[in-house]
Amino acid sequence: MDILNITRANTEWQPDSKNVDINEWFLMGSPAPVLLIMATYWLFVIKVGPSVMSKRSPLTLRNIMAAYNFGQIILAFAIFSKGAAFMWNNGFIQTECIMENIELKHSVTNGVYLYLITKITELLDTVFFILRKKYNQASFLHIYHHSITVLSTWIALKYEPNTNSTLFVGTLNSFVHIIMYTYYALSAYPQLTKYLWWKKYITKLQLVMSYLFL
Repeated sequence: MDILNITRANTEWQPDSKNVDINEWFLMGSPAPVLLIMATYWLFVIKVGPSVMSKRSPLTLRNIMAAYNFGQIILAFAIFSKGAAFMWNNGFIQTECIMENIELKHSVTNGVYLYLITKITELLDTVFFILRKKYNQASFLHIYHHSITVLSTWIALKYEPNTNSTLFVGTLNSFVHIIMYTYYALSAYPQLTKYLWWKKYITKLQLVMSYLFL
C-alpha cells in the first residue's frame, strides 16, 4: 500500500466528505506554527539558553525530568502499540491503497499525528541539557536529529503518510524510545544505577536508528 505518491497531480490532502481534513488539526494548517516552534528551539538551545546559564549553576530538575520521562514512556508505548497492531492486522507491506478505507485512514493519520506531537515534546530533551549545563550532550548531531524528525514527520503527515515507511519508522522509533526513556527515568535515582548495565545497548540502538533514518 502506498499512501505517499508524489506523482499525483495533487498530493496534499483536500478536505471533502470522504477525506480526513488534516488542515484543521492543530499545527497542520500551514508550516508557520511548526517553523516558529523550531526557530524558538534553535534560538534557545544555540544562543539564549547557554547565555542565560553562563553565570548560573546547573539546574537539577530531577522531579520534572522524572515526570517528563515517564510521560514519554507512556506516549512511546501508545504509538508502538498502535503501529504494531496496525501492521499485525493489515500486513507489514501494503498491496493496495488504504486511502479508500476511511477507518484505516483515520487510524494511520491519528497515529502519525500523535507521533508528531511526541517529536515536538522531545525537543525538551535539549532544553533540559542546556538548563543542566550538559552542553556536550546538546551536540550538532543531537539538535539536527531532533529538528529533522519534527520537520520530516510534519511533511509526511501533511502530504499523506506512507504505511510502508512512516508507519514502520515511527513504530520502531517508539520501541527504541520506550527503552531509552525508561533508562533516563531510572537513572534519575542513584540507588538504581547498578541495575542500568544495559546503557551501552541503548547507545548502539540510537546509532543504528540514526544511520538508518536520519
